Amino acid sequence: MEQGDWITMASLGTFGGAVFAVTLICQFLKDAVDRAVKVPTRLLVLVAAWVVLLGRRYVMEGTLAPDGLFLDFLNGFLVALAAMGAHSFARDHLRWK
Repeated sequence: MEQGDWITMASLGTFGGAVFAVTLICQFLKDAVDRAVKVPTRLLVLVAAWVVLLGRRYVMEGTLAPDGLFLDFLNGFLVALAAMGAHSFARDHLRWK
């Protein structure tokens, strides 16, 4: 990793990198989305996970093949659950509000 490269396509390909990206995206978008339309937070996190995984696949492979779509669909649930758990841990155990 070069200096200053916090998120790379290689890091998004890892479970931790995808969870990190989804957590950041949802933290910054949640208030804006709530002002526009009420969306359950869990749904927002799941959609963000799918966008991150599908976006990475499209950029790296140049296509969205059916086998990759299915895997990204399943992995999206895992990434979303981990992102929600990370937020819950930070809020409850680190006393973030």
